[in-house]
Amino acid sequence: MNDAVIGFVGVLVGVVATIGKDFVAYWIGRRNSGRYAAVRIVCILDQFAEKCVDVAGDDGTAEGRPAGRTASGEEYYEAQVDPPEPPVFPDDIDWTSISPDLMYRILALPNMALGTERFILAVSEHSFPPGYDELFQARWEGYADLGLEALSIVDALRRKFNLPQSSIAIGNPDWDSTKFLRQKKGEVLHLRAAERASNRALLEELAEMKN
Repeated sequence: MNDAVIGFVGVLVGVVATIGKDFVAYWIGRRNSGRYAAVRIVCILDQFAEKCVDVAGDDGTAEGRPAGRTASGEEYYEAQVDPPEPPVFPDDIDWTSISPDLMYRILALPNMALGTERFILAVSEHSFPPGYDELFQARWEGYADLGLEALSIVDALRRKFNLPQSSIAIGNPDWDSTKFLRQKKGEVLHLRAAERASNRALLEELAEMKN
């Protein structure tokens, strides 16, 4: 009986060890696949976010003057930065190696970019020279939101897979893209609040004149 028990325990230990080894190998493989996917995605979204920064920082001027000029010499503000194409991800990414929440945010970003462009196009039809104020505000807000979402995803992937921060500092080493985009979004919201207050005051003044 003792020999039988010992034999059974030996078999059980062997089975557990095999399963454990297979599980560890599976876990390491999934971790490596996830880390590889994260590196690829981070590089793509870092680039996309910086292009969003460029659009959000475009005020329609060149060398301090409105960039556009009509044939008769009248100046107007004209966008100088083309919007980035929606991010495209490689076919070899194993999406199942990334958490569902992150995967959804990543795969939803291209549609968000397309929706932003459609919104800006619609606004442009009701925006007029020389300032094209509504158009520029839509560009600033839309690409600030896209850039912030891209940078938030990048930060989540870096933390999840223990990826390093960018080691290259070109120009201003203190530059913070997230801070810039948040400030730009705040400026747009402030401008809109001021416009609403001005319109409300005008309507109240007109109402008083009628009375």
